[in-house]
Amino acid sequence: MNLEDKVIEYVCKFEGISITELAKKLGYAKSTISEMTTKLEREGFLKKVREGGIVRLYTTSNVIKIGIIKASEYLIPISFLKKFLESLKLKISIQVFNNGIEVAKMLISNKLDLAFLPSPLAILTTLLSNNLRLYNFGITGGSFIIKSSNVKSNRKGYLASTKISTMEYCICKFVNEQNIEFREIIFSKSGDEILQYLTNGHVEYVALWEPYASYALKNSKLIIDCRNLGIECCCLLIGKTELEKLIQGYLNYLKSTDLNKLDPECIEHYSSITGINEKILSENVKVYDLVFNVRKFINNVLRDLTNLYSVKTLTQSILN
Repeated sequence: MNLEDKVIEYVCKFEGISITELAKKLGYAKSTISEMTTKLEREGFLKKVREGGIVRLYTTSNVIKIGIIKASEYLIPISFLKKFLESLKLKISIQVFNNGIEVAKMLISNKLDLAFLPSPLAILTTLLSNNLRLYNFGITGGSFIIKSSNVKSNRKGYLASTKISTMEYCICKFVNEQNIEFREIIFSKSGDEILQYLTNGHVEYVALWEPYASYALKNSKLIIDCRNLGIECCCLLIGKTELEKLIQGYLNYLKSTDLNKLDPECIEHYSSITGINEKILSENVKVYDLVFNVRKFINNVLRDLTNLYSVKTLTQSILN
């Protein structure tokens, strides 16, 4: 990631940061950062606000802030979103989170412009806000039910997933359709935590997404691809209603672009942001497909959500 992108990323994360603080965080001379921020201000991406003797930095609406969970599945849509925005002289700021609830909270609090969210959570988040819209676009593939090969005898019947996520949706459908006897679902805050539970034999089954599934399957057993449970989309695109024209333009751009032409630089950039190994990303990207009509799937999820949760449980989980 070049210095220009680093400056944008840090200012997005720390709106109101001073030039001195930014220089320290990035490890550059203050004069270098001052020159770069002046350039970005002149180009319309940053604004400087003087408070006493301190100059504070803020991003402008020309920087589109998107939130994602740490996962391989966003490599293609994020890479081409970046290209699309750059063609419009806009910049993208990608913020990576451990779970969907963290992303949803940032969306609702107006700290993100758009996000890829786990399908159940994307639908719920839209219902909780008048300023957000669910778009007719999703991503399928890359999520699995996996069984531990060394589950402890007293941990049989325990499962692990993230909360109000496609993984929870998958594991609940798996239990119901396969008549699996279970004792409890342990809700984790990240894929790393689920992987640790599985590796340590603390749970019998988990629902995991890539790249964590690739790590898990080195020593555990694949039970079922979540698509075979009727989970058409692992995630959906949600964004501010005011960005509808921009997002529709992006979706049209995706439809008319050869998505197989993914530059190595795109993989390198995504790896630097997410911390996912480039080799694993190159392998994982093959299991995904983009879906441009998800309305029927959304209706199915809405129906199933009413069976899985109460409205009170849903809203408390995301807002607390």
